[in-house]
Amino acid sequence: MEQINVDPAVSSTPADEQEAYQVLLSRAHRKTGAIPAELLVRHVLSTTADADWPVKREALEALLRRLSFGKADGLSIASRPSAGRLLGLYVLFCVPPRRRFFRVRFNGSGRGPAGQERTDGTQRAPVKRGD
Repeated sequence: MEQINVDPAVSSTPADEQEAYQVLLSRAHRKTGAIPAELLVRHVLSTTADADWPVKREALEALLRRLSFGKADGLSIASRPSAGRLLGLYVLFCVPPRRRFFRVRFNGSGRGPAGQERTDGTQRAPVKRGD
C-alpha cells in the first residue's frame, strides 16, 4: 500500500489563537503585496473568531485568491480616506478593457482577538465615475 505524506501545516490544528496567527502569517508571507500580512491575518481571525481551524485557514486562502485576482485585473485605488486614515470610503478602479469603479467602505466594528481593531467592508459595484 502506498504511504501518503500530509503536510503538517495543512492537517494539524493550532493549539491556540496565537499559534493560529503564526501559522496563517507564515501562509500569507510574500503573498499580500503592499498590504501588511499581519493586517490581513488579524482580519481573518477576527471575522472567523467562532469558527474551527479549517474555516480560518480557508478564509485566508480565499482572501489571498482575491488579492491575486485583483492584481491580475489591474485593480488599483482611485481614491482613499483623507489624512492617512485606514478606515473609510475607498474607490477602486479596474483598468481597461473592464474599466470599472467600485466603492468599498471599511468601518471599525469593535475589538477582535488580542485587542486588535476589526474592520467590516461593504461594497457597491460597479459605479459610474462621478457618483
